[in-house]
Amino acid sequence: MTDSFRSKGPELLRDLADQVKDVLMKYGEEREERAELLGVEVAERISKNWGGMNIYMPLGVVMQRHRKAIEIWNDFDGSNVDQVARKHGVSIQWVYKIIKEMRAEELARRQRDLFDGGVESQADQPA
Repeated sequence: MTDSFRSKGPELLRDLADQVKDVLMKYGEEREERAELLGVEVAERISKNWGGMNIYMPLGVVMQRHRKAIEIWNDFDGSNVDQVARKHGVSIQWVYKIIKEMRAEELARRQRDLFDGGVESQADQPA
C-alpha cells in the first residue's frame, strides 16, 4: 500500500484495498505490489463515488445459499446423497430439497414456454 494511503486512509478503505489485493493474488496476480496498487485504486474510486453516504452492506445470504446449492448440485451424482450431505455439513433431507430445486431450475432453463412463440392469441387480436 502506498505510504500515505496506509497512514492516512480510513480503516474501512484500507481494509477494502487489502481485500481486493488478496482476491487479485488468489486469482493469479503474481506481483504483490501491483495487486496492492489496484486495491488502493478500487478503494479510492469507491470513496470518490460513495464517500459520505451511509451504506448498508447486505450479507448476501440468498446469493451464498444459491452458491452452496450449486456446489451441492455439482457434487451430486445420483447415488451419493450421504457423502454430499457430510461434505457440505447439511442433512440428507436438505440435499434432496436442493436437488429438487435445482432440477426444477434446470428444467425451466431447458424448456421453452409453449405460449412464447410470437404468435398472438385470439384475445390479443383486434376485433
